[in-house]
Amino acid sequence: MSDRNPSILAAMRKIFSEAAHGYCMVHLAKNLIHYVKTNVGCPLSWSAARATTEHTFNECMQKLLDIHEPSYQWVTQLEKERWATLFFPSRRYDIITTNAVKSMNFLFRKVREMPITTLIEMTRDKVAEWFYKCRKVSLKMTEILTKRAKDILIKNRSKCRWYSVHPHTDHCYQVHTSHQIVIVDLPHRSCSCNKF
Repeated sequence: MSDRNPSILAAMRKIFSEAAHGYCMVHLAKNLIHYVKTNVGCPLSWSAARATTEHTFNECMQKLLDIHEPSYQWVTQLEKERWATLFFPSRRYDIITTNAVKSMNFLFRKVREMPITTLIEMTRDKVAEWFYKCRKVSLKMTEILTKRAKDILIKNRSKCRWYSVHPHTDHCYQVHTSHQIVIVDLPHRSCSCNKF
């Protein structure tokens, strides 16, 4: 994931030629605003970037074209495999910005000029500290799920209250939502919505 800096792109092609490389949506949105002189297309470009089905992606892009053609033209000149989750060549795990990298850069700003071994040791120490804190919290838990996981399940339970589920096989189900029909394959841990 990068801001499309030419030196990063060149290094990716040369050193990590097999790695999937995506563009940060924060940087793309800023560039979009810079080139078309308005932010009217930004929300739809973000929606298109997050889309996991071709229908949703095309719908977002059509709305973008209808609302602001210059934004549409600017977005379509980019390789969609670099910014759109649907077309990304590997799993993106819902990561479409470089925010995590920026946080790490801020965390290690004082050791940037030191030898690489210092940076590696500091990274190891910080990760160990985070794991230790998480372990301490987990030892105090009285339930199987974390609060965050439980909140997600509660939110999803209320969202799917009106879904209907029809078995296809012992482990494959057709799920009817208010706006689509998807196939969930439990052994393969997949869904035709492409979110999993």
